[in-house]
Amino acid sequence: MILDAVRRANALPLPEKYEPWEYNDVPGAPLISPILEKIDESPFIVADITYLNANVVYEVGFAIGRRKRAFLVRHSDTVGDKDLAKHAGIFDTLGYFEYVNADELKQRLAAHIDNAPLPFGTVLDHLAPIYIVEPPHA
Repeated sequence: MILDAVRRANALPLPEKYEPWEYNDVPGAPLISPILEKIDESPFIVADITYLNANVVYEVGFAIGRRKRAFLVRHSDTVGDKDLAKHAGIFDTLGYFEYVNADELKQRLAAHIDNAPLPFGTVLDHLAPIYIVEPPHA
């Protein structure tokens, strides 16, 4: 569904072209470096958080750290990792667009996506508390 939406959005005369990155597990192939290079080259990323895997979560964090806009989407009819995302807390803070089908996602991708990054300071505040988020214990 995502690839179909991207293909259809890319067929339109948009100022940007979307470059999907499908999950692949090719032994011996460097997977993370090309993705991080593409994030560095892009004005923003679109990440589907219907299912949270370590790669997508890392890439969203990397994009934010590189001062790139992370535009999050999720399929509304799929439960996926909605409870996990809610428990983690960061994804509901960032916000996300829910889509029902490829046409709805294509329409959103074809609309303007503000590429203004999440504002944050880089000056270390020695009085602010530090929070460590640990995985839940089973």
